[in-house]
Amino acid sequence: DQDGHGGRAKVGKRRVRPGWNFLVESNEGWKYFRSLLNDATSLDRVGMCNLMPWGSKDLPDLFSAVDGHVLREALRFSEDLNAILTAALRPKVIIVPSSLTSSGDLNRLYRSAYAAAAEKAAKTTVRLSNKNFYFRIGEMSFDGFTATTIHLAHPAYFVRVGASDRELVRSAIVPQLRQALAAS
Repeated sequence: DQDGHGGRAKVGKRRVRPGWNFLVESNEGWKYFRSLLNDATSLDRVGMCNLMPWGSKDLPDLFSAVDGHVLREALRFSEDLNAILTAALRPKVIIVPSSLTSSGDLNRLYRSAYAAAAEKAAKTTVRLSNKNFYFRIGEMSFDGFTATTIHLAHPAYFVRVGASDRELVRSAIVPQLRQALAAS
């Protein structure tokens, strides 16, 4: 944003400081992710969706720490807030971490619109050196506005993937994302 907060800020008692911004400061996984997106589109219209109330190291930890009803309401509130922000900001691309749409435990607790959109999105499988990598490209509508969505592993995943496998992923994602954006 124009204040340098990158859409995220840490609010203290006396001041607001910029939070972490993946477009500016990045570790290895985020750098790869950022360059992959930059090959397909301008980064000024990319949003990342995350409904998870973080503070837990993983989903099982979160589920064991928070009452199901409270967590379901937090997820519903987060989804509503994301929809409002998306309609106002109108990003070209929304990045949706696979954990948000493919976790059985999460979807049993709260089935988000992002999970429903992932089911409708075209799935691509990329064969890597020792496993498969999956991603989906589709679209979602928010209050009369439609954005392209890409559902894929969290950027931290790419730290564990070798350089040749990263290029296989890039060669699959970039042309499909460009095509989806050109059609939208």
